Amino acid sequence: MVTSSAEKKEKNVEVILDTSFLMIPHFWKIDIFSELDYLIEGNYNLIIFTNVIEELENISKSRGKDGTAARVALKLLGEMEKRQKVSILKASGGVDSSILNYIEGNSSKDLILCTNDYELKKRAKKLGCRIITLREKDRIDFA
Repeated sequence: MVTSSAEKKEKNVEVILDTSFLMIPHFWKIDIFSELDYLIEGNYNLIIFTNVIEELENISKSRGKDGTAARVALKLLGEMEKRQKVSILKASGGVDSSILNYIEGNSSKDLILCTNDYELKKRAKKLGCRIITLREKDRIDFA
């Protein structure tokens, strides 16, 4: 069966964002949201867990590059939330565990994980999840 472009547009992908990925805009001056629009065909929903936000808030209290990157990430998330472009899911405990449990529990959905965390990428791939990550420090792309 051939899928028309109209049918592809109806397909809804869930894109999970982790802490390391959300810090890319400050470190590498990459507009991750425009890049995601370019990479993902059709509609998609951004997913972020509350413990990712908590982790960013904790990092944002520190001085230096990491603190600044976390503050930039929180600001960008606030803008995306205002435009209703992101769904925030309650989660507790470790960020990686929350993400992996979500992927494992939603294996029938079309999921993409956006991360720079090597171990998280490896474990999510084993669960059959597609990965988007930083490439050559100048763009994001599928791993």
